[in-house]
Amino acid sequence: IFIYWLRKLDHSAVKYLNQNNCIWIANSEFIRTVIEDIYKTDSIVIYPPVEIQNYLLIERKPELIEDFYLCHGRISFHKRIDLAIEVCLKLNRKLVISGTSVLESQTRDLQKIVTEFEDINPQSKGLIQFLGRTTDEDIKVLMTQCKGFLFPGKEDFGITPVEVLAAGVPIIAYQAGGALEYIKDGVNGLFFTDQSVASLYTAIEKFEKIESWNIQKIKDSSKPFSGEIFIENIKKLVGT
Repeated sequence: IFIYWLRKLDHSAVKYLNQNNCIWIANSEFIRTVIEDIYKTDSIVIYPPVEIQNYLLIERKPELIEDFYLCHGRISFHKRIDLAIEVCLKLNRKLVISGTSVLESQTRDLQKIVTEFEDINPQSKGLIQFLGRTTDEDIKVLMTQCKGFLFPGKEDFGITPVEVLAAGVPIIAYQAGGALEYIKDGVNGLFFTDQSVASLYTAIEKFEKIESWNIQKIKDSSKPFSGEIFIENIKKLVGT
């Protein structure tokens, strides 16, 4: 009952703003298309500022890399960490999960996937590690050591993956949303085409056949999303 009227109010507000020369800013090309589709309104893309400098300083060396994948960030159902867990369990790969959820039930649901699998396959115990909240220094160490970052969700943009790239870590990402704008397939990561166990499974197998990654090229791919470039773009927009 309410959605119909809320939608009409929403579109009415957009019409009013456009009549008063409002400038719309999207944080990615993906969101620009969403604004155009829903509000029939053009927008300018200005990527959000990512504090990449501290991550660029991370020295990621091949001899320091260990045999585990990393998921980092706020735990939420739309991030599809469940998919990363299921695939790593099936592939017998280690996965370290750093981050917490506003809803404890979401973390419990993920832990339940692990325990149920371990009950059937006792040899899989210890493959999935939940760290909870980590310090900035802890996550830098994890970025130094992990062999890759799993990004199975669909984000409007995605700050954490850009930080990960700045650290020189290749990413296996779902081919949708903001990831399309900073992941270059085969250069700084790989895509998988749909949010399914089979698709991510295949992507990880492909990833592990790549003998080495150019760490500096991965780091360089994060630079267009720095805070300095964000400030420059905003200044250009407002004419100062």
